[in-house]
Amino acid sequence: MYQVHSSERRVCADYLHVHTKKILRQRNFLSVKDLGIQSLRKRLRRDIDDSDETCHHCFRRLTELLYSPGGSPDEANDTFRQEDEAVLQVNRYVQLSEVSPLKPPSALHPRRRKSYAKRKHAEIEKVVVEEIHSSLSTAYGNSSNPALPKDDCHMRASWLRNLNEALEASTSYQKRLRLLTLLPAEIPSKEIQDMLPNATKYMIIKAQKLRGMNGVWSTADPYTRSRLSSSDVQTALEYYTKDELGSSRQSPNRKDVVSVVVNGTREYVTKRFMTRSIRETYNVYKEAHPGVMMGLSKFYSLRPKWVLHSPQHEVCVCVYCANADLSALALQNVTGIDRRMSTLKELCLCTSPTTQCFLGEFRQCPMADNLTMSALSISDEEDITYAVWENGSLIKKTVPPAAFVKELEKWVTKWISHDYIRRTQAIAINEAKRCERRSSIVLHFDFAKNWTVILPNEVQSYQWHKTQVSLFTCVVTTRKSVQSFAVVSDDMQHDTAHACYALHKVHECLEETAPVYSHVSDGAASHFKNKYQLYELSRANYTSAKWLFSATGHGKNSWAGVGGIVKHHASLHNLKAGSTNVMRSAAEMIAEFQIKLKKVTLIHASTAGIEEFRTGKREEWKHLPRIRGIQSWHVWSITKEYPNEQRLTVARTVESEPTAICPFSVSCA
Repeated sequence: MYQVHSSERRVCADYLHVHTKKILRQRNFLSVKDLGIQSLRKRLRRDIDDSDETCHHCFRRLTELLYSPGGSPDEANDTFRQEDEAVLQVNRYVQLSEVSPLKPPSALHPRRRKSYAKRKHAEIEKVVVEEIHSSLSTAYGNSSNPALPKDDCHMRASWLRNLNEALEASTSYQKRLRLLTLLPAEIPSKEIQDMLPNATKYMIIKAQKLRGMNGVWSTADPYTRSRLSSSDVQTALEYYTKDELGSSRQSPNRKDVVSVVVNGTREYVTKRFMTRSIRETYNVYKEAHPGVMMGLSKFYSLRPKWVLHSPQHEVCVCVYCANADLSALALQNVTGIDRRMSTLKELCLCTSPTTQCFLGEFRQCPMADNLTMSALSISDEEDITYAVWENGSLIKKTVPPAAFVKELEKWVTKWISHDYIRRTQAIAINEAKRCERRSSIVLHFDFAKNWTVILPNEVQSYQWHKTQVSLFTCVVTTRKSVQSFAVVSDDMQHDTAHACYALHKVHECLEETAPVYSHVSDGAASHFKNKYQLYELSRANYTSAKWLFSATGHGKNSWAGVGGIVKHHASLHNLKAGSTNVMRSAAEMIAEFQIKLKKVTLIHASTAGIEEFRTGKREEWKHLPRIRGIQSWHVWSITKEYPNEQRLTVARTVESEPTAICPFSVSCA
């Protein structure tokens, strides 16, 4: 590939105007010097540059033109005749030596002529020097070596050694270039590289250009861009490695690691997967740090080896993010313009958006009003095909442009509020799990996917009779320690009663208690975000309690790893054990793993106990009033100053203004 910009590429001179477009330089291009510049100038009556080159076809046409009846063959052959005579004259000198005769210039490719002349010059010079030395030695008895004198060799070696030491001692790139300008222009760059190992090819070429423009001992223009500090580089690295910044996520697979060398020691680091593109992550970084002079290329080069930008197939994506991305992709296919979700979000929001703008509560925000066919450069001539997730299935649709714009408006506006909730709640959850407040406990929990009992040497009909074991996992974080729990049961109903019963079991096993509790979970309405859990939270014996809900479809965290460990060991045990020692129920799992899994506390919840608890709660919850808007609240908070008086507040996000409510028959402050 040519190492020059496309605008600087050489093209065919095209003196006869036979080409309809520019023909870029190729290997078969020939110099106009081979035709005779003076003859061409007289024949074409125009200025011709010595460096001009023509393609093979133009060269043949120009040759025919010069030899045509209107041309002058004698003038055309002036240059060729002079070159041939020069070659014949040199061949007369070397015909008696062992050197092969010189080839005529017309028999060589223009690119090879300089190297050919240099090689033949060295061969002829060597033969002539040896013959003269032999003749002088025979006539006068002189036996000195025709090479350089010994003193000159020592001086040359000393000079090169000093120059190498000076290059190595130079503290800046500018000083090295200045030293290299001292070298003679006649020495080729390859020979300089052999003599000076500390000088790179790029430095040598740049020094030669600098000497040609400004002379010997000239100084190159210093770089105006400032160097990045180590703190700026470390801040940029955090956008690849920190969960709270929302640009990457850690792989849940414990064995999904990458081997890296850190400070001379080989370590295994768990892989991370980018949740944004690197360009989007860079834009987020620049918004937070506008004063740092870091370009996209530098930011891209900082990506650690264990952070992969290729998506992980096993990750579940929420319907809001998936449909918004599919709509943006369809828009890009139609218009040919790369519009990402961040660009569409800027069209829908104010110049300085607030929390109300992101949540769609500020009516003066343009929102979907700016998403028009003209603003999006959509033509109304052809129908648009796009994909969308509906009821758990990926559906392909072809609709008119107006209908597609309506669909795009729906998913973009939903995604804006969803993305804001995801980011703010993720930051709040990470801050809560640090347990910076004294006497606080954080419980992060959810139902893990049921473990399907696998048996060694299963018969074919077992496929339709497989049993499952339910897992409710919880990670309890305090200022002193982190504990992992797994409530194992044969009850397959993942309802509110099951979740409440499992939480009671976890509270009974806690090693320490505290007046301040924080619950963290996703917003599943079937067992967490509903009026029954809000009622149980208000009745709990906490001085202060808070329930943080993650955004829909973004709730996976440490509890998922606990479930993965339990199911992994259970599957390995059943595959290795004999048919009489396999585990087929929750009680058998507890008996087998109660001691083996030291880092996970297994708790057995019997089906009878859960059913009895469910029956009692069904009567207690029967008369609870309906609470409107409960699905839009992502923060529940309760404070009890007196035994019979409490303050219950809810909010859209942690950044929103809390609202006090009193839906149940208790005293509210």
